[in-house]
Amino acid sequence: MTKIFATFILVFITLNLFSQEINKNSYGISIGAGETGISTKEGIIGGPGYSALPNIEAGLNYYHPLIKKVYFESGLYWHYNKIKITPNFYPGIDLTPKYYNCNLLYVPLNLKVMFSKYFFIYGGFLFNADISQNSYISNQTGIGTDFGFGVEIPVLKHYSISISPYVNINGLYKFNRQDLNESLISDGIRITIKK
Repeated sequence: MTKIFATFILVFITLNLFSQEINKNSYGISIGAGETGISTKEGIIGGPGYSALPNIEAGLNYYHPLIKKVYFESGLYWHYNKIKITPNFYPGIDLTPKYYNCNLLYVPLNLKVMFSKYFFIYGGFLFNADISQNSYISNQTGIGTDFGFGVEIPVLKHYSISISPYVNINGLYKFNRQDLNESLISDGIRITIKK
């Protein structure tokens, strides 16, 4: 796991240094909100009920043009939602739901394609780090995927605002191979201010 993160950081620094040489990189700040679902492994019978409550996320974005209308997109995001766990019915057991916090940091590695002056699609991979304390579900540290589309509108000479629906699928490959029961799937709307 340490080698994978070290390799990623090295690649990110190299791309950042290259982009500074040709001075075509841009940065942004994002905020988003939506819903989170929990995908459970097939064959789990008699366990508790899982419900994920609405999520929020915020992040810093980095963009580097690769070719005309195609950008490399990365950054650092924080994701938060609560998870409601309802015990399975059994006589004499308290059925009061319990709530747990879920916190993730993730780094997207995406390609963004502007297919017209204002509209774009993007997709790629996520490197997730689960920083939750006592979240009760499987650790989400690993590799996931994300994709979305949106509209980007210039608002000032050097700034633009984009609005994009997104889907994040966490835990496609988890670094802890013994902890594979649950995976988070998030969707929502993200607003980004880009310079």
